[in-house]
Amino acid sequence: MLHAINFFRQEDSGGADLCLNVHDRLLSAVSSNHGYAFQRILDALDLPIGRIVLQLPPVTAQQGWLLNYVADNYRRNGFRFAVNAASAREGLHLLERVRPDVIRLDAGQRADQGSVLALLAQARQAGARVVFKRVETAESLLALQRMGDVSGQALLAQGMLLDPPRTALAADVAHAHPFHAAGAGA
Repeated sequence: MLHAINFFRQEDSGGADLCLNVHDRLLSAVSSNHGYAFQRILDALDLPIGRIVLQLPPVTAQQGWLLNYVADNYRRNGFRFAVNAASAREGLHLLERVRPDVIRLDAGQRADQGSVLALLAQARQAGARVVFKRVETAESLLALQRMGDVSGQALLAQGMLLDPPRTALAADVAHAHPFHAAGAGA
């Protein structure tokens, strides 16, 4: 709640989304309708639920049911959610299984370019976004730019190379690089 209040009270938050990490202990402790409780608090504070993306933690194969349960609960209560994928192939599986709004993929996981391009295409069809995280080197940035050219999509990326963390939002993040930066809250 504190992150949401601080983010949306900044004058320059504009139309940016706020991505909030859901702690893995919350997954196992979540009540039958945790999403509703969070949604009610946000409504009471007049904070825009439509601009919040809940980042779900990775789960083990044995906890797959839990990811489905929590994702469904948040979706029913109007939240968008993101998942981390260890590879593009896992991203494709998660896209089909839990239908996330955002798939976060490490920028170093581009060895299987065919799978990455397939993920980008299927995510676009499903209305989901792929965010490449941990862009730390010029080589990673160039590889993503080439992949964006091949896919015909403007890619979303974040990392220390693009913009170091700061206490306030940048005035114009989208113009920092030739493709879209995912932004301070992503």
